[in-house]
Amino acid sequence: MREFTATSAAVLAALLLTAPALAQSAPRPGGTAIIGLGAEPQGFNSALTSATPDALTGCMVYEGLVTTANDNGVETIQPLLAESWDVSEDGLTYTFHLRQANWQDGEPFTSEDVRYTLEEVVSKFSPIFSTQVGSNLLAVETPDEHTAVIRLREPYAPLLKTLNCTYSAPILPAHLFKGTDVKTNPATNQQPVGTGPFRFEGWERGSHITLVRNETYWDEGKPYLDGLIIRNLPNAASRIQALISGEIDFIPMVYFPLNDAKLVESNPDLKVTKSGFAPNMTYMSFNLEREPMSDVRVRDALLRASDRQFIHDNAFSGYGEPGRAPWPIEIAWAANPDVNYDQTHPFDLERAAQMLDEAGYQAGPDGTRFGVKMIYSGAIPERHLAALALKANWREVGVDVTLEPLDLAVVMPRVFVERDFDIYLNDFSSYGDPAIGIARAFITDAIGRVSGNAPGYSNPEVDQLFTDGAKATSEEERARIYQSITPILVRDLPLVMLHELSGFDGSSQKLHGLWGWMGNGRWGNAWLDE
Repeated sequence: MREFTATSAAVLAALLLTAPALAQSAPRPGGTAIIGLGAEPQGFNSALTSATPDALTGCMVYEGLVTTANDNGVETIQPLLAESWDVSEDGLTYTFHLRQANWQDGEPFTSEDVRYTLEEVVSKFSPIFSTQVGSNLLAVETPDEHTAVIRLREPYAPLLKTLNCTYSAPILPAHLFKGTDVKTNPATNQQPVGTGPFRFEGWERGSHITLVRNETYWDEGKPYLDGLIIRNLPNAASRIQALISGEIDFIPMVYFPLNDAKLVESNPDLKVTKSGFAPNMTYMSFNLEREPMSDVRVRDALLRASDRQFIHDNAFSGYGEPGRAPWPIEIAWAANPDVNYDQTHPFDLERAAQMLDEAGYQAGPDGTRFGVKMIYSGAIPERHLAALALKANWREVGVDVTLEPLDLAVVMPRVFVERDFDIYLNDFSSYGDPAIGIARAFITDAIGRVSGNAPGYSNPEVDQLFTDGAKATSEEERARIYQSITPILVRDLPLVMLHELSGFDGSSQKLHGLWGWMGNGRWGNAWLDE
């Protein structure tokens, strides 16, 4: 049995905190930090969506069994609701030793909460966990109140990493959820009750959410902050102005406009910090159920008509890298070095127009071949700038693009449930592992799930390869499998990665303690200077 204990976690935590502590004073308790988001959460339950507003807000109240420390790209699984764990040599059994904690309504946290959450919620609804682990989950056993045993049918290499609130696996209170509709339960969308460092106090719809310190939090002395206010600021310019004026303290990566990064960096009261997220993908999905997107020749032509370098230089202000493959090349071990859009699909308007002719889409008297609607969340400026660039590019080959920037609350069901779109621009985190963050965009089981397979792509060979890659136990074998998938995806082109970026957060110089963890940061560790 391989064992991880809280002692080893404490050693690593000390190492992570030592260097910053040399330059900073000790954490100061008190104060309220204000966060600016570009969209309002739909709820607090990240088991139902990986959307940033829901995950960031919800994971201050709810927690996973574990979290992931990220020290300059080196990731280590760390305890949260699980104090320690053992893994069987065959990789099929994970035994978690749970900490003593209470739900914010006073009820004790027990192994039944873990069983209920994983078996009844996360394995069925989570856009990340359910698609790769759901059918592989044999059972969650509860030999006593403080032990939970996960049994798998087949090995799943990144299981521990997925048991993280940010990765859509928050542990939920069984006593409040059992026998209810998870999607409409008040603890999902109105009154969350977690074990986390902050508790819900109020929600002024359209304006802000207020969280306050959980005085009975299991991690003694934390959180340092008295509270958090999460403001809805859909206009990017207003968010930056609020940061500059001191009205807010933090803008997370997804909503931090990169074209203002240098302005923020030049302000002595502000700072730009690399986000805790693994490489992020900005991609365009083709609705394969609609003509002409259903024709791979059209998709091929539109990729060739997309100036990814221009999008990188202008929409993303030169940060990150142009998209060159179906998933980020920064995940070096899983990237196929022989797959590169620059070689297979270079920007070439003349060739793109020729391919559209060959596909039977001739230009009319006004030069237009067909029209498409492109939808995306209007709260993210980089996405809008990328959409404008694509509109201009495609006009040159006779494709008329109508842009539809919409609220996130409208976009998600329209794309993933109603499937009412031609082209969808979005981004999501790769979570540093194809099994966790990439597979959901391509496998058949993720069709119809929010933050899942937007194109409606279904290829049994690809499904099987993603399954094989997830259960292989060595990184070498996993790499071989994943590298064999990318040529198929470049051939079929259900979606195109336009850009990759780990991303940056913008914040006040007064905010400390947040970084060094995967995802939106550990807000229980955050504190403010005078």
